[in-house]
Amino acid sequence: MDKMIDLEARASKWQTRRAEVIGRIADLKEMRGVALLAGEHFDSETIRDAVDELDAIDAAEAAEARQERERLLSDDEKRRQNIRKRLASVQKTRDSAIQRAEDAAHALAAALDSVLATSREASTLMMKMGFPPALFLTDVNVKLAASYRLASILYPVCGRKFGRIELPEVGGNHMPDGTNRADSWKEADRKKTGAAFNTALGTGDE
Repeated sequence: MDKMIDLEARASKWQTRRAEVIGRIADLKEMRGVALLAGEHFDSETIRDAVDELDAIDAAEAAEARQERERLLSDDEKRRQNIRKRLASVQKTRDSAIQRAEDAAHALAAALDSVLATSREASTLMMKMGFPPALFLTDVNVKLAASYRLASILYPVCGRKFGRIELPEVGGNHMPDGTNRADSWKEADRKKTGAAFNTALGTGDE
């Protein structure tokens, strides 16, 4: 806004000076005509000086306009350089975030595979000791519990849907599997499976 006002003020300044010189030239020409009628001498150099001044005003205004364009181009280039620098930084941060997300996804996949594998093995070992299959250690229940816990973690960022991934509803203080949402996944799992493990570990043979 300030730049616009400044440009308008400059344009007005040149217009005022130009109008003043044009008016002066007109007056001088009229005076020359009167002198010619009266047979008197008139110094035409004053008119040429005024015309030269008018040319100088036009040249000065053009030069000022050119300098302003160059300044604006320079300012715009500086702005673009700053934006490019920020964009390069954002790209680097984004690349790092993508890599971390991919690494975390691989780590999650490996961890979930281990959770399923150890749940199956624990259930098999309990049955070998004569205990009934632990309901909470079945693939179905382990996957359900995992899906609820993952949804609880991802929902604040992803919402209910993240691209083609749809998360289960996990609102409220309790998960759909009845566990306390405030508990960590490990704590919640211990509360569900602890009795089965403790019984088996407390009475099984070495």
